[in-house]
Amino acid sequence: MKRVYSYVNSHPFLTLAFTFILSLIVSALSEILIFQLRRISLKIFIIPLGIVMGVGLTFIVLVLGLKLSDIKIKPRYIFTATLAGTGAFVLEYLTEFFWLLTHRNDYKGFELANFTLLSVYQVFHPLYLPSYLNYPLQTINLWEVINLFIIIYFLIKAAPGTSKRKLAKTVMLSYCSGVFAYFLLVTFINITLMT
Repeated sequence: MKRVYSYVNSHPFLTLAFTFILSLIVSALSEILIFQLRRISLKIFIIPLGIVMGVGLTFIVLVLGLKLSDIKIKPRYIFTATLAGTGAFVLEYLTEFFWLLTHRNDYKGFELANFTLLSVYQVFHPLYLPSYLNYPLQTINLWEVINLFIIIYFLIKAAPGTSKRKLAKTVMLSYCSGVFAYFLLVTFINITLMT
């Protein structure tokens, strides 16, 4: 883990570019191999752009939360921690890609399009859920928890003099508040568009 910390800390934008390119490749391969489309569409940019936007929004939420809690960590280290946590999502997309590649025939079109491995969404039968609950239930998953713990780990490494308990509590509250606000926004948009 020290090597990862050292690399991400010294090359944050290279790490972001690698994350973007890797998720773009996985998206393109998914369209070809899993969805069996003949042409690659611009939809392949949705996941990589979502990752980049997620890094930016998480960074902003964490900077605000840490400032409000009077925890002093340089923004560079907060960005590095956020970027390192994104590795959990890249791992998620790779895992989902290989799972669907080997189990594609077990899923119908709707299930395939809304598939999220290790999420609360998979516990419920997706066809009976109101559509505005799809995104929140897909987002509550093991990968979000791993992302959160990686961020906390990296921030603890960046601020050794700070109370670990206070830092972890602040990061959890900031991150979870941001995710909850995002849930509300997406749910509001879905409900508004459905009526």
